[in-house]
Amino acid sequence: MSIKTTKRLALGVIASLVFAPLAVTAPASAAVSAASITPAAATVDAAFGSGASASASTNVVLAFTATANTDAVAMTASVSGPAGATATPVFSVGANTNSADAASNSNLTITTTAAAAGAADSTNGLVLTVDKAGVYVVTVTPDATGIAAGATAKTITFTFSALYAVTADGLASGTASKSTANAVAGPANTVTLAVAEQGTTPRLVTISGAGAKTTTATGGDLTVANDGLSIVVAAGTSQQTNSFVVQTPTVGTVTVSVFEESAPGIYSATALNTVTITVNAAAITNVFSAAKSTSYVGSGDTVSTTAAAETTVLATPIRVAATLSTTAEAANVQVIQKDGNGTNLTSGFKTVTASITGGGLLGTAVNTPTGASVSSAAAATTTVYVFPNGTSGNATLTVSLDGTVVETLTVSFYGAVASLVATSKISSVNADGGALAGVIEVVARDANSILVPGATVTFDKAADATLVSTMTAAADGDNDGDQLVGITPIAGKYGTTTVTVKSGTVISNAVTVVLAHNEVATATLALDKTTYLPGEKATLTLAAKDKNGLIVPDALDAAGHMAFTSNLGLSAAFGTGTAAWVAGSYTQTIFAPQTTTPTDWIITVKLDTDAAFATALDGATLTAATVKVGFPVVVPEVVYEKPTLGFVVSGGRVFLSGTAEDGEGDIIIYVKRVGTTAWKERAKTLEVAAPGDFNGSIKAPKGNVVIRVKQEGTGLFSNQVIIVK
Repeated sequence: MSIKTTKRLALGVIASLVFAPLAVTAPASAAVSAASITPAAATVDAAFGSGASASASTNVVLAFTATANTDAVAMTASVSGPAGATATPVFSVGANTNSADAASNSNLTITTTAAAAGAADSTNGLVLTVDKAGVYVVTVTPDATGIAAGATAKTITFTFSALYAVTADGLASGTASKSTANAVAGPANTVTLAVAEQGTTPRLVTISGAGAKTTTATGGDLTVANDGLSIVVAAGTSQQTNSFVVQTPTVGTVTVSVFEESAPGIYSATALNTVTITVNAAAITNVFSAAKSTSYVGSGDTVSTTAAAETTVLATPIRVAATLSTTAEAANVQVIQKDGNGTNLTSGFKTVTASITGGGLLGTAVNTPTGASVSSAAAATTTVYVFPNGTSGNATLTVSLDGTVVETLTVSFYGAVASLVATSKISSVNADGGALAGVIEVVARDANSILVPGATVTFDKAADATLVSTMTAAADGDNDGDQLVGITPIAGKYGTTTVTVKSGTVISNAVTVVLAHNEVATATLALDKTTYLPGEKATLTLAAKDKNGLIVPDALDAAGHMAFTSNLGLSAAFGTGTAAWVAGSYTQTIFAPQTTTPTDWIITVKLDTDAAFATALDGATLTAATVKVGFPVVVPEVVYEKPTLGFVVSGGRVFLSGTAEDGEGDIIIYVKRVGTTAWKERAKTLEVAAPGDFNGSIKAPKGNVVIRVKQEGTGLFSNQVIIVK
């Protein structure tokens, strides 16, 4: 067989944190199918040495079906890893079946060329070399050019560590990715760890927590301190590992870390790798753990095995037809019993129970409903399936493990459509805009008022057939039972009509639809009140109608087509409001200017010259009715000669002083908010001292208020004073 190669441009230096996949072009004549990439392992662990000396390898199989000996497929490696790391993936030409390999792009790309039509494959080595400990993900991507089917990228996770657990409770032969371990407390109980030599300089291992220490090390390259709390790892050979034993006498957490030497006899303050050992009072291997056990909701008879898969299932409500079936599973819940290590139990299983109310049947196998409740303790994994039983309703599934509820799920079983409720979603539409989407929302329900998703909805009629000709229904994409229905107006016809839709023989309520000309012909500007306090929120509304007196279409653009001005300026919050017309109005939220005396407030809007407005309105200026802003004038009540009242505001308090009748009662303080009529009496009173003077203070109010006082005995009120915040 002849070896065929595809040339590639060399990249030069291949060293960076993230490699982007390289595009490789297959021959234009290729008609490759069944292309696949299969790594020998999804995860690869390796001890970490130093510099660029830490390497790990695996094999990757590239296979495809060729139509001729000119067909070729390339795959390219890219890598991501810790910040600042340099990582280099390299392919090597491997064994071939009915094909030949050629490496290019600094060996980042392997091209496999078929020697003849039919199956072709190659097994290629992949070596990753790194300069930092950590987790790296290599993505192997096939060039999709010319591939009729297949071509899915695959990832391989490489973990490089200088320290890891080897044996522990529930762990028989750990590798570089084991940065946590479990242990059992006891004077003779231990955990074994491995540490890699750096190859150039020593490393230091420290042990702390829960009375742990080491007394045993394998290999002459480890020197244990007298207190057993540290180990010096000789330079030795890069990536060569040595093991040592950590005693775990008491319950608690043990931290074991390894540090690089930064200068002779001095070690870095930052650990290169750390292993955390959790020391328990008893063994947890194959002992049921409620905390580690899991459960996932699946769709139909497809079981979810991850939280992400469950999230996808629960993103939409679970709704299925109520028709009795032994083969149409509505949903399922898988319960997985685990031990304290997160490993599936092999014995000692707890009981899984499940029940459903409101409709439906349950079973613990596909196509096998058995009743409204099930129970099982036969295995580490139990799957409860939900089936329709012919009853419409919102059913509640409850699944328990060892007596504790682990899942509660609502499943809706629906019958035939019995009612349609239509609601207008757009107050006015462009009659000349052609087919319009999302005008009416239609909700279908069965005889028990259960939502019916995906019901077939068609056009029934328009009260005025000269305005609307037909409709289009959108699919119920989120399975929530509603559909957004569009209509097709008859161009050049304007007015108001009602529309009904139907599903089979069921007809909806009538919905009002306004079909307007897409241009503002008349407009008015107004505020929502005639008087405002300084800083008070106000709503400014520009109401618009088309040439036929109909409210303008919602889709008519409003933002950026007008400019507002005011004789007192516009507040900083001006501009928050609708971006388009809604029910014929464009609104803005504004705030009244700050002024203490009643003042005329005049707001105008200047319209642009563009297609949104009729010619008569192009560049026109509209003015809202003049309103008043400021504090209202306080009409003084009867003022007596005494008592008199004065005040000073300072340091968050109001200091009151004045003159009253000597020998009469204390001074009572009254407060009311500006613009209100209700006076509130303060509990605090002020004493009157000879010859009739009084002084005192109260906390400064949070708003604008009016204060007066009254003297006990005389019943006379003072003058009123206004306190402005």
